Amino acid sequence: MGCTQFHEGIVKFIPERSELYSRSQGLLETSILENCQVGIVGLGSGGSTVALELAKGGVGNFVLIDFDRLELANMARHTCGTGDLGRYKTKAVRDLLYGKNPYIQIKAAELDINQNLEETKRLLKDCNLIIAATDNERSRFNLNSIALEYKITTIFGRALTRAAGGDVLRVRPDEGPCLGCVFTKEFLASRQEEISQFRQAREETPAYVPDDEVKATIQVGLSSDILPISNMIVKLALVELSRGKNSGISSLEDDLIADFYIWANRREGTYASWPKMEYGSKTPSVLRWYGAKLERNLSCPACGTQGESLSDEDNIFASQ
Repeated sequence: MGCTQFHEGIVKFIPERSELYSRSQGLLETSILENCQVGIVGLGSGGSTVALELAKGGVGNFVLIDFDRLELANMARHTCGTGDLGRYKTKAVRDLLYGKNPYIQIKAAELDINQNLEETKRLLKDCNLIIAATDNERSRFNLNSIALEYKITTIFGRALTRAAGGDVLRVRPDEGPCLGCVFTKEFLASRQEEISQFRQAREETPAYVPDDEVKATIQVGLSSDILPISNMIVKLALVELSRGKNSGISSLEDDLIADFYIWANRREGTYASWPKMEYGSKTPSVLRWYGAKLERNLSCPACGTQGESLSDEDNIFASQ
């Protein structure tokens, strides 16, 4: 008698579109977001989390932009794992999104937007929403100029030193403040952005400072400190993408009316003097979101009447 031999096979399962988001029915139907296109610039721990959550929420089209590769130091906070070491973040995150939705459409570009501004514009100009999750002010102001030029709602999010806290800004061109209205020179000087990698620290430190001293300035927070900021970006993004449509989260449009939000993870640095969270809710404390009512500055060099006569380059850096 012959022996029966068994061989391991590979089985690939491709679900029906209608089954992918069955648990979201009644809140966000697949049809509401599957035709939306979101551009995400910066795919670090924050941007990658936002991309993944929006894909889970049903967004069907993405433009992913980042020029960095995944390093071992990224692993503690990034959505991708050690199997992606050395890969471009765009390609690693792209594959992660495909794992959630094989029907998703993704354009990935490995470029530095500060060096390739026109190409960035070409990639983002048809997006319904832009997520700015970059780690330097020049790129953020460049994205602000793109938002204003193409009238695209853009959400900016960042963590502060050691991720002790962070802030999120929603820019709706002509309807509220832009990045330049909020992040004035004085405001930027008062809030130190988190420096999470050597490249970023090196760029922001004078050339005469040795590398060892530069490395000592890198201060990162925990993944759990980044997640609240990413989650707020996701909520604002879903509200914007479903605005005016028959979704189950439309009530949030009445709650998330502020354009600028502040979050504190710990009472240190900027938040050292804040009261303890304890039981009350009438005073600012850690572990709560605070929306600030800010108006558009009509004298803003970027979006105000004065900005109309400035060149693109002047507009980008006028507030720095």
